[in-house]
Amino acid sequence: MLIKDKKIDRISGPVSFALLKPKKFIFDELKKEGVHLPIFMLFGDEHFSLKYQCDNCDCTSEGCCMPIYSNEFLRLIDSMATPEHPIDFGIEGYRSKRVREELRKEEVLKKYKEFNEDIMTMLRDNIPICYAKKLRGTPLYEKYCPTKNIRWQYADARQSDESEYNLEYLMHHLIVDLEPLFNINITKQLIIKYINELKYKFNFDNETFKFIVALKLLMLRYNKEEAIDFFFEIASPENSLVLKQFNKLTKSLKDLEFWKKTLSEYLIHVSKSFKYEYEDIDFINEVRNKFYLYLYKDDVDKIFELLKDKDYINALKKGFIMDLVETSIFLDIHYIFRTFKIPEKDRNPFLSILYAGDLHIRNITFFLSNIINYYEVIEHVKYKTNNSQEDHPELRCIHIPTNINFNELALEYGVNINKDNFNPSFKQNIKISSRRVSKKSKRTSKRKTSRKRGSKRRTSKRKTSRK
Repeated sequence: MLIKDKKIDRISGPVSFALLKPKKFIFDELKKEGVHLPIFMLFGDEHFSLKYQCDNCDCTSEGCCMPIYSNEFLRLIDSMATPEHPIDFGIEGYRSKRVREELRKEEVLKKYKEFNEDIMTMLRDNIPICYAKKLRGTPLYEKYCPTKNIRWQYADARQSDESEYNLEYLMHHLIVDLEPLFNINITKQLIIKYINELKYKFNFDNETFKFIVALKLLMLRYNKEEAIDFFFEIASPENSLVLKQFNKLTKSLKDLEFWKKTLSEYLIHVSKSFKYEYEDIDFINEVRNKFYLYLYKDDVDKIFELLKDKDYINALKKGFIMDLVETSIFLDIHYIFRTFKIPEKDRNPFLSILYAGDLHIRNITFFLSNIINYYEVIEHVKYKTNNSQEDHPELRCIHIPTNINFNELALEYGVNINKDNFNPSFKQNIKISSRRVSKKSKRTSKRKTSRKRGSKRRTSKRKTSRK
């Protein structure tokens, strides 16, 4: 991949890479509303290890190898951006407001110990000042952050623990904090203790707790539309980071019925990722359903009986992984809405980068290109699949095709990355099938008009019921 004068043939660290560009019909439509859909550059991570990165990661006559966390790579990306046309870099994870404030002090940064546990941690935790939006452009920021114009962002709505806990965080931790229950030595007293601690930790009132468990129950059912519909019923910009970003979308994108339909399809797609992983999938779902139903009813006796059975416990342990996968959609949706929102001060990013778990990257790529059909996949490189081994000798060494010319791709978009020249518009030579786009564009236009009318009426009722 050629970026400026650097030919990159390998990137060390991620296990997958995807490059996507917006299709002309949707780009032109949203440009009228002041939103320029960016190019997506997505990197997938295999968590919790540094093993199997690229050997001899340096430059040769064939091209350059760069670790994704190296200052050289980050500064190369940064050099393509200016304050007028920035680049967004999202990372899986989150830091609390209190910790973020602490890491803005120079006396803390001077003593800050770097992490070398895994790639994700190095990108997220070794440059904490980069995520301090208000310090961007200050001497302190320039001293401790290797980039100037990249807008670093915590992308994981599931990990946000601000003073007002959000639905995505509660959904995620309902699963994580109850995992100790799946233990053969559990007692009724311990079950009560864990449930009460969960409620106390999040200051749940009983109604809210039942809402969260009910949403989890609906996500288990085959009718995923109900789960998504219920999420939008109980979610608001005050309790959900996803809804907070949804409210910042343009008028044509703020089509609730469209997103309900597409996100239902997405949840089905994500849920199927384990269909071939476990042979006893029906039994696992049956046990999961019982567990959350008893939890909803606050029936400790039934939970205790369930957890006395070894087969049920093993099913719940597998179901725990499936629960985490299903709630992973909250990171994906939050990231997509945040990228599509109306830009601040008309500063549209022309490139959006995300470093997250490989499952997120595969699913987001599928959602953008196959479900909403707004994007065309230019390249998708992956070593890790559901059936691959984690000890692949080049698991964390992505070979990037050298025929990708990012300079030309940026020019198609209207950005000359070798000059300070920003005029977002597609050139005539953009390689998109005009036949397919024109039909899709017409269908989308008609569909959106009809959906919007119904959407307004249903949205009005939903707001009334919440009040």
